[in-house]
Amino acid sequence: MTLGQASMMLPACILMGTLIGHYARIVLVTDSNKKWHPLLIGICLLDAAISLVIMRIILAAMGVQ
Repeated sequence: MTLGQASMMLPACILMGTLIGHYARIVLVTDSNKKWHPLLIGICLLDAAISLVIMRIILAAMGVQ
């Protein structure tokens, strides 16, 4: 894994780690409506994908990738 790839993955990993913590601590404990669970996971996956694109643009502008 190159420096650019690791730099791209860092924000995505942080965002996905937040998903796991909040999902287990808040959503499952409060017994929320199950129809919203896929949406909650999907939003976090979308956030991680957007962060990858943003980091790729930043790294390309810096000349790292």
